[in-house]
This record gives sequence, structure tokens and C-alpha cells, in this order.
Amino acid sequence: MFQNQQAFLADMSREIDRVALHALTVLISARDTDAPDAAHADTAKPALCLDDMNRRLYEAAISQDRNLVWTTVRSMQDAGLCNQVIKSAFVPFVARQLGADWLADKATFAAVTIGCARLQAVVSRLGDASPLVQDAGVRIRCLVIVPEGDQHTLGAVVLADQLRHRGAEPQLVLGISEAALARLVRSQAFDTVMISASQGRSIAHLRALVDSSRLKTRGPKVIIGGGILDQNVDLKAETGTDFLSGDVHEALDFCA
Repeated sequence: MFQNQQAFLADMSREIDRVALHALTVLISARDTDAPDAAHADTAKPALCLDDMNRRLYEAAISQDRNLVWTTVRSMQDAGLCNQVIKSAFVPFVARQLGADWLADKATFAAVTIGCARLQAVVSRLGDASPLVQDAGVRIRCLVIVPEGDQHTLGAVVLADQLRHRGAEPQLVLGISEAALARLVRSQAFDTVMISASQGRSIAHLRALVDSSRLKTRGPKVIIGGGILDQNVDLKAETGTDFLSGDVHEALDFCA
């Protein structure tokens, strides 16, 4: 279920993201090394290791100890990682690893479900993202939805947080029907509707959601992302969507 439901999560497999995080590792390690008390083994912070942090967060997410994930997050914060990096980089990476392990029969359905729920709680409890740039101008209004019947929510939650961090104004709705979507679009003005859909979602249902997003003469742009992108079909032609993307940067660039 979860392995193909990574809607708009930043693709951490891209070399540029790994380079950025490794650079962060080096900078924090260098800072700690230069600190006055770094020479004392009892007070120096351990060097931050990207792979080790990912592994620890993964193990904490599926641990029988429900509090271990928060202990791990605090240790990441103590090592110098800000909340936004934890939410936007480490959480998506671990979520994808959970999905990959479920596909490979290395993780049970229960472990993946619990792990994703805990990761979603981390994103929620670490607070709303602060915009990168404080701009008093018009902000892009984004409606982020998960279709009725889809059981994934983590990707959409992370997406909404990333959109907010990039200066957009997201509204997140989980488990929405075509009729409810039509009412919402009629009652409020959105610049874009972002549909997070799993791989098993029917094309006909997606087409209905796209149509429900365009009941106004000047309706919002519609973007589809998520595991559905892995289907070997021409989704743009079959659904009538304006854009297909699994990347928040591309989505916002298209809306702008």
C-alpha cells in the first residue's frame, strides 16, 4: 500500500539532495569540532551521520517502544538538525524505505502502518513550517487532497508542510469524494488542486476528481502526483489533468 503512495515527497534519491544533506553533516561536524569544549569526550557532540540518522529514525518508527521515535527526533535536534530538515528530508526518506521493505517482504503491513502513522505524527507535532521568504504579496492557494478510499496520508501531510514552507497557502483535505470536492471548489477560490493518488486508484475516479475541480469557468489548475504516476498509462490524456508531478518544486513552478 504505502510504497507507491509518496505524493509530492521530495525525491531524496536525487544526488543534489544527498549532497545538500552531506554538506549539512560536514558543517555541523565542523562546528562541533571547533567548539571550545569539543576536545572533552564527555561534552562533545557525536558527529552527525546521514545514514545513521536515517537508520535510527527508521528503527524508532517501527519499534515496540512508542516513545523511541520522539527520543530519536530530540537527538537529531540536539545534533543540529532543524525541524524543517527532519520533516522534509528524513521523514520522506524513511517512509520510502518502509514502503520498499514492505515490497521486498522485509517489513510487515502492521510495521509499515505503525511506522507511517508515527512519522506523520512527527510532521504534525514539529509544527507548521515557516515560509522561506516573508512576502506580503499574493500567495498561491493550494488545495491538497487525498481521494476517498485511499489509506495513505503521510505524503499529503508532508506536501502541505513543504508548500507552506515555500510561501504557498495550502489547505489539506483527506478522504474527499467528488461531490465534496465540487462543493469546496465552488465555495472557495484555489489557484491549484493537488491530487495525491495511490497506484491502485482508478483512472475513471481520477477523471471525475479532475472534472469536479473545474466547475468554475476559471477553475484552478489541477496537478496529480503520488504512486499513480507509476502506472504505464498516459495519465494526462486519460484524466485531463493540467500537470503530473511528484515534486513540490515542479508543482509550484507550474502554478507560478
